[in-house]
Amino acid sequence: MTRSVYVTGIDRGDGRQVIELGVMELLTRQVDRVGVFRPLVHDGPDRLFDLLRARYRLAQDAATVYGMDYHEASALQAEQGTDELVSRLVDRFHRVARDYEVVLVLGTDFADTQLPDELALNARLANEFGASVIPVVGGQGQTAESVRAEARNAYRAYDGLGCDVLAMVVNRVAPVDRGEIEERLKARLPVPCYVLPDEPALSAPTVAQITAALDGTVLLGDDAGLARDALDFVFGGAMLPNFLNALTPGCLVVTPGDRSDLVVGSLAAHSAGTPPIAGVLLTLDERPGEAILTLADRLAPGTPVVAVSHGSFPTAQELFALEGKLNAATPRKAETALGLFERHVDTADLLRRVSVARSGRVTPMMFEHVLLEQARAHRRRVVLPEGTEDRVLRAADVLLRRDVCELTLLGDVEAIRKKAADLGIDVTKCQIIDPQTSELRQQFAERYAQLRAHKGVTVELAYDVVADVNYFGTLMVQEGLADGMVSGSVHSTAATIRPPSRSSRPSRTPRSSPRSSSCASPTRCSCTATARSTPTPMPSSSRTSRSRRPPPPSSSAWTRGSRCCRTRRAPRVRVRTSTRCARPPSWFARPGPT
Repeated sequence: MTRSVYVTGIDRGDGRQVIELGVMELLTRQVDRVGVFRPLVHDGPDRLFDLLRARYRLAQDAATVYGMDYHEASALQAEQGTDELVSRLVDRFHRVARDYEVVLVLGTDFADTQLPDELALNARLANEFGASVIPVVGGQGQTAESVRAEARNAYRAYDGLGCDVLAMVVNRVAPVDRGEIEERLKARLPVPCYVLPDEPALSAPTVAQITAALDGTVLLGDDAGLARDALDFVFGGAMLPNFLNALTPGCLVVTPGDRSDLVVGSLAAHSAGTPPIAGVLLTLDERPGEAILTLADRLAPGTPVVAVSHGSFPTAQELFALEGKLNAATPRKAETALGLFERHVDTADLLRRVSVARSGRVTPMMFEHVLLEQARAHRRRVVLPEGTEDRVLRAADVLLRRDVCELTLLGDVEAIRKKAADLGIDVTKCQIIDPQTSELRQQFAERYAQLRAHKGVTVELAYDVVADVNYFGTLMVQEGLADGMVSGSVHSTAATIRPPSRSSRPSRTPRSSPRSSSCASPTRCSCTATARSTPTPMPSSSRTSRSRRPPPPSSSAWTRGSRCCRTRRAPRVRVRTSTRCARPPSWFARPGPT
């Protein structure tokens, strides 16, 4: 029988999409074929399923995901009763379940459904599907005592209706109350209870969502800028000096379109990183001149500037009613949601309670999950020498949101922060080091000079060498300040491999020392064959040309190194000489110390 997990709630506003995404992440770690079923759906696109299908490469037909829409369900229940409604939904569920190893069921959303006793309907559907239930309780804007009472009541309600409750999840609580709520609920509930704090980045709309909701026109900005989260709104009306003091990190500046001073001042502050903003929203259908827009584009490339036709007050009303949503167009929000879920949910225990057998086939995504889990279980520090590269910063953003490891970025500090601000990436959790000005530069120079002393490298020369980001990162790993280094996005393979090879400790055995080994002739005599590892130097007045390869050794003519007591001399090799080259070619010169 197909295993299924039913994620449901008790009311709106519980942020259940975070839990549904997290459970899907757990299931795809174990099995290859995971299906999705939503019993009831509203008209319009299903943003969460679009996200799941894009992120986990689901091949499931969208027509099989949904049981029926709410209007059809309401009419059917009114005419033929709840039993007929449940019977049809169960039949459509089993059509999906027979094609998959596990099915994730997304419960109803309690949003204008016109269905009486929606909680009881979810409980009955879970029982008829044979699914285990994970109820989600929202705690936004509530006291700790109120949240605890709702969580206990929700558990009793689903347990009393005969559901197999896997665990309880309390979401969007105040961060200061999270520890107290979790401790009290663990003592009062017979099942695990996971408490997740409210994350502002998840509820904040992106600039692209704001533009679509207000029917705005993008004057400046790229896709990366439109994907930024608007964590706050700052309305411009004051003079520029006072206005700059009101800016907050990640805010969206809302100002009339004729206030060019505020537009330029906001983008200049963003370019300086004091603070980075999400973008600028111009009201009253006023737009700055071409000269101002050109200056704004050069000040903060990629930062969005959007114009709307409404006034400031109607625009403010619509802005405060918007809320960020997880969908396929917001992959960074998905990474934030997964990082939040994995930090506060005991995923290993929850997966054990789901009791899903691991698939025998390991997919690339399952392999990636294993690597992330291992990295998260044994946290390490990784140094990234290419700190100003776009791809490196985006990868660092994903690792930080998923809480996988600790990161160190190398490069000019101001350049890294400005680049991160242009991409809408928060690097405050990263350690940023400039090798040119770091206190470690002198220490690394002395260490590198010690390692390369046999090549004639001095401390003065090493001081210049270790300023290179790859050498600096390599020495951080060697001195125990980092556990690993990842480079090669903009540097060549040679530039990436050369520092580790030259920073390793030299061999204790001189290259010119003799090397002896036991004779390996077929007769197994007791003599030794000695050879020097130093090659015979080439005469400066001649150059050896290509010659015939000697015949393979046999029992009658065999040698190793010098002549052995019971072996015959190796066949002679005829060598032709030429005097056309009076000195070695330029490529033969030995490189100097580095």
